[in-house]
Amino acid sequence: MAKDAKLRWHDDPKRAAGGRWKKKYKGKTFYFGEVSSKSDKDGYLRACEAFEIWRAKIDLGLDASKPHQAEYLQEIQFRQQALEILDLEPSSKAEWERPLLQDELAQLQKELKKAKPEKPQTMHRYRRESWKSKIEVLEKHKEYSGKRTMKTETVQHHVDEFLETQRNRVGAGLKPGSFKSINDRLPHFANQFGSLNVDEINGRTLANFQSWLHAQMGSGRFSSRFADQILKQAIGFVKHLYRTEVIDQLPRNIDTLRIEVEDPDIEIFTKEEIKTLLEGPGAERTKLYLLLMLNCGYYASDLSELRQDEVDWNEGRIKRKRTKTRKHKQVPETDFKLWDKTFELLKKYRSSDKEWALTNDEGRQLVRRAVTDDGKVSTTNNVTKAYERFTKRTKVEKPKALMLLRKTAATELAKKHKDCVDYFLGHAPTKLSDKRYVIPDHADFDLAVKWLGEQFEQKTDR
Repeated sequence: MAKDAKLRWHDDPKRAAGGRWKKKYKGKTFYFGEVSSKSDKDGYLRACEAFEIWRAKIDLGLDASKPHQAEYLQEIQFRQQALEILDLEPSSKAEWERPLLQDELAQLQKELKKAKPEKPQTMHRYRRESWKSKIEVLEKHKEYSGKRTMKTETVQHHVDEFLETQRNRVGAGLKPGSFKSINDRLPHFANQFGSLNVDEINGRTLANFQSWLHAQMGSGRFSSRFADQILKQAIGFVKHLYRTEVIDQLPRNIDTLRIEVEDPDIEIFTKEEIKTLLEGPGAERTKLYLLLMLNCGYYASDLSELRQDEVDWNEGRIKRKRTKTRKHKQVPETDFKLWDKTFELLKKYRSSDKEWALTNDEGRQLVRRAVTDDGKVSTTNNVTKAYERFTKRTKVEKPKALMLLRKTAATELAKKHKDCVDYFLGHAPTKLSDKRYVIPDHADFDLAVKWLGEQFEQKTDR
């Protein structure tokens, strides 16, 4: 059985029942006091249903002043019911309508979130009448069989609950960027199957979702990589439901569904472009960022989380695991010898902060992410901003993404020191055979990094 909304009892001796049910959601608080006592089971179920209605209004940003609100909710519910029928009757002659219904549902939900949505376009009369008769039969069947889906048992409810749990983990181990990745992908699954009872998720549900993702790829809405990430997030969510005993079994095809990801064209900086950036006027701190990315294969997040004790300030070395993979035991701790210019600028712009080696002018980390009350992730990236200002000042036409410097360095290193590339990038072995790979000799890796610097006209005479 699916779990309920997990409302909390709020003691209040002034109330006849001794208190009322309470739950916080997206910075707002829900209360329900129409119960006889804390042990009133029927009252608790009514509270759960009332909470779901209240939460739906918050999610959709509903307010009394918003035009056409009731019409949108009616159109949304109608399509959700039609999709539920298709889930129950996969051989239905109307199966061809599934992609159309899913797209209409997504568009209606998107429009309703606007401050002043236009009047929704209603379904054609003949098409509506066809679905209306089937929906009436479905509702009568639910009433007769006693299987009317509680809102606390729906996919939408459990997706919302899962996202709220993940948001609460931010600051307690989960990075804001990781939460953003989940929050940007999982709702697509809820948009397609939100009204479905979680107990009814099966192989056909996941196969239909995969088919919808393929359709989005075909229309150009999603890249193959993004679609693959959405599918993996949905599969991970279903496994979470199983692990937490919300559902009793997993779909049989859950470990076989895949989306083939197309290999993107490899884009890197040319040596001429690197030279133009490093020899441009001023902006020494920005050049330090560029040099660290080339010297050590770092991203902006690595610069932001570089610690004082990870730098040997006498020898000019950085010894650390990369930010993104430091939790994995098999990821190597890479020991970089810095090029002369890199070390010179790093010492010059070393932060006075006790923990972080590099900070902005206000003494704050270079990259900062935070989750707002409405569940969105705000990002401030001083490294990217500095790069954008620098390229404008140096009049670089169509500047390439800063993150491509890491790929540029690895591609160049592979030309002569291919065996050092995985260690340079801080990669963990991914196959059983890779687990026997040998970390490059300390002196050999120093020579490889020195050679890499020479390709970008950077000396290492220490």
